[in-house]
Amino acid sequence: MSPGDRSAFEALGTIRMYRNGDILLREGDRADLTMMIRSGRVKIVTVTESGYETLLAHRGPGDLIGEMAVIDGETRSASVVALEDVEVGVVSAETFRAFVDDHPEVARVMVGSIAQRLRESDRRRSELGAYPTAVRLARHLLELAQRYGQTQPDGGVAITLRPTHHDLAAAIGASRESVGRDLSAFRSQGMISNRGRTIVVSKVEELRAFAYGETTLR
Repeated sequence: MSPGDRSAFEALGTIRMYRNGDILLREGDRADLTMMIRSGRVKIVTVTESGYETLLAHRGPGDLIGEMAVIDGETRSASVVALEDVEVGVVSAETFRAFVDDHPEVARVMVGSIAQRLRESDRRRSELGAYPTAVRLARHLLELAQRYGQTQPDGGVAITLRPTHHDLAAAIGASRESVGRDLSAFRSQGMISNRGRTIVVSKVEELRAFAYGETTLR
């Protein structure tokens, strides 16, 4: 949103605070509100009947969450979980729909955002059957480094999101054991390192070369 539209949106609702691990929106619930993230980051996940969790996306400051179910009137298709302390502006479904009607530019931005999410979803589905786990993991790490990376003095890129093995596995459709083995292989090649709970992509170009078939693991 533009700064003006964002301020207008935030003025309509109330502020809520969530702690790391809290559920902001729950899959299957009625869509009676939408949120804008003011600070902090969240993950969007869905769980199958067998209990398998898929990580669909991450969202951060300035992002809307829960708007799609409000627009189509269906129940929530996924849950939103705080990855750190999060502050959100909360607006009721009725107020949000009226706000979109009065702000055509917001509707245009939402359509563009939904289209981008669909493209990302299509890309991930195509990669799921086409590439081995290590390649999918390398590509996902590069994506996280690009979106949530902080360049280090030595040229590496620290992923500030701090994904767990569980999160990485859920994002690429793999087991935690497979992810653990591939991360170890990347570390042994010097492509990544760990600083506490933070993953650092130490050699971005080498990891990218592996991710796109220019090299193999030794």
